[in-house]
Amino acid sequence: TVSFRLLDYVQIPKQAVLGSGSGALSVKDQKLLDKKCTIYALTQPLPAIQQKVDAILGLQQHLPLVALHVRTGWADETSRRKATWDKFDETVCSQAAETQPHQDPPTIYSTKVPDFIFPRFLDQLRDEAHALYGKKQWRFFVASDAPYVKEQASAHLHGEYAGNALQTHGLVSHNFVGFRDRTAMESREINENLMVDLMVLSEASLLSHLPSKFP
Repeated sequence: TVSFRLLDYVQIPKQAVLGSGSGALSVKDQKLLDKKCTIYALTQPLPAIQQKVDAILGLQQHLPLVALHVRTGWADETSRRKATWDKFDETVCSQAAETQPHQDPPTIYSTKVPDFIFPRFLDQLRDEAHALYGKKQWRFFVASDAPYVKEQASAHLHGEYAGNALQTHGLVSHNFVGFRDRTAMESREINENLMVDLMVLSEASLLSHLPSKFP
């Protein structure tokens, strides 16, 4: 496996532009500005990452970017349960079907909103984007740890945004060292995709997300 090192994907910052300290801002606002400038300096991508970011953001640059980030827990569960899932076969599944109640199991991850409905959430994002920019006057980017979420969001909002939905392609997972069943190449691809998602999300004019941490 390959552990995540930020400097494998971003440039070593040469300088961070801090506020002028002219007194035009409050001390609190000045500290916030300094923090933003420092984070910006720390996240300038290396060429390989920049090329992937440019491939996503290169089209219709005159239009604002509306971005969605949804963490479902899917990447965590697929890794955590791999040892169990790999043992499933027809016999095991048939026995489970006979002994378990015929209903969906309770969800493992919760948004803390009992009546949460994803299409309704997407409709709200659409309405906000239309109010700000107009129908088909914005680009749409979606990032998620679950590939199906990207497909569902893109399909549900199709015709509302300009062109095609934008997203990273390839392996999706998390970057901490607990995932030890990956090859070095797989870890590298996952880490690069995470950084690309982060860079693109940071460019959004309107960002909508479910409670989460990144990545």
